Amino acid sequence: QRAAHFPCHAQHPSLRLMSGLPAAAPAPGPPVRLRAADGPVLEVSSEAAALSSLLTDVLANDEADDEDGEGVPLPTIKASVVSRVIDLCERRVRDGQWDVKRLGSEEAEVEALLWAADYLGIERLLGLCMAKVAALVANKNPSEVKASVRSVRRLLQLRGLRLPPEHVEASLTSLGLRAERGDLDALEAACRHLTHKVPTVR
Repeated sequence: QRAAHFPCHAQHPSLRLMSGLPAAAPAPGPPVRLRAADGPVLEVSSEAAALSSLLTDVLANDEADDEDGEGVPLPTIKASVVSRVIDLCERRVRDGQWDVKRLGSEEAEVEALLWAADYLGIERLLGLCMAKVAALVANKNPSEVKASVRSVRRLLQLRGLRLPPEHVEASLTSLGLRAERGDLDALEAACRHLTHKVPTVR
């Protein structure tokens, strides 16, 4: 009896693997639409969207559009910031690494990315933004620091960030200066680090 004949062994996925041929890459999904807080709807590739835990959950639940078909609502992020996040994520997918040069050179623009990454659940981008804010604070006179107490407080709380002691010290110095001016939030944040293991930070 003659053995069964396959017209082309490479056409069957399991036979492709047995023959040593690479499995065909899955086709990319459709782009995901994002509705910014100020109205515009922007698109991001499904591969870049997968960097966000929030969007991953949305895609998994097949809720990429809201009831009006206007995209995933991002009520806290303006279109200009959404556009920057999309650009960074698309570059990460394309190049295999984050382009830290595009995070920004001023506290306000880096902070905007920081809170967007926080909302979207893009942990690596969040960590990079926090490290950037800390570096910007460290390179300024404490009286010239414009980073918000909220962002400085957050980067000090994130233990996994492993900031250099001098960056932690500079961040606390800026909080201390604001505390002297009557900012109770800054005072509370600074007091949390009175027992820091690094003497210069204490």
